[in-house]
Amino acid sequence: RQRMSEACRPILGKKVDGVLGKAIDLFAVVGLLAATATTFSLATPLLSQAICSLTGWNPSHFLTIGILVLIAVVFTLADIFGIKGISKVANICVFLFFALLAVFLFGGPARYIIETGVSAIGGVADNFLEMSTWMDPLRLSGDGVTGFPQKGTIFYWAYWISWAVATPFFIGKISEGRTIRQTILGAYISGISATFTAFIVFGNYGLYQQVTGKVDVAGQLAAGATPAEAILSVFETLPIAKIAIVLLILAMIAFYASTFDALTMVIASYSVKNIKEGEEPSRKLRVFWSVVFILLPIALLFS
Repeated sequence: RQRMSEACRPILGKKVDGVLGKAIDLFAVVGLLAATATTFSLATPLLSQAICSLTGWNPSHFLTIGILVLIAVVFTLADIFGIKGISKVANICVFLFFALLAVFLFGGPARYIIETGVSAIGGVADNFLEMSTWMDPLRLSGDGVTGFPQKGTIFYWAYWISWAVATPFFIGKISEGRTIRQTILGAYISGISATFTAFIVFGNYGLYQQVTGKVDVAGQLAAGATPAEAILSVFETLPIAKIAIVLLILAMIAFYASTFDALTMVIASYSVKNIKEGEEPSRKLRVFWSVVFILLPIALLFS
């Protein structure tokens, strides 16, 4: 069974078939909903600001809600068609991701991006344990009240832990027919490679603009600019800035659609009382969770 309680069976045995198992699944559902709402709430302002920069519209809650509804329609339609629909949206997402990478790499200082990326990998390998366990007890970094580890490192790890209630189950679901070794290595190699590539290309392009004085991102943020505004100021330095922003918009819509249609499938499996092997949750249930996934971030935006 595709449930968190089932993953606990080797430790808890038959207890997962009773109240304890239901409690575990309930905690997993609540945690997943919170992770989803956080993701949407953090990323949607960038998507909204990107659309405004192209159209000249003013940012508003109504525009943000419209964007969320559009994403919901895309991932709900994909989810209704099951794994095949999810696969098509995911393929589009990958294509757009690599297109955006190409724009930044070939439209920017490619040598600086690559060399700085290689240097950074060495720095991570050399300092990983120290950086991952640094708690900044005296809170000397940042604003002097709450240090960087609390805002950055700890939040980042906690955020990914919350996704652990869904990601392994979805990877298992789409990996039917593959060996366990292929599934684990594929997830690690693909996931880590894409993450490193994104940080290296996008991050180092922005860093280059900062250190050469072309865009003072740090100064903008210190002056009160939003992260979305700072990011788009970096985009505007590209030779084909408008095309890059269009790619960003399409890539973000495809990314969130492919992410959340997958999560809808997982959370629907969590909440079904009985489901047979190879069977998918009903379409009505998947649509219900699609609506819930959108309502929570909308509520957060207004609060």
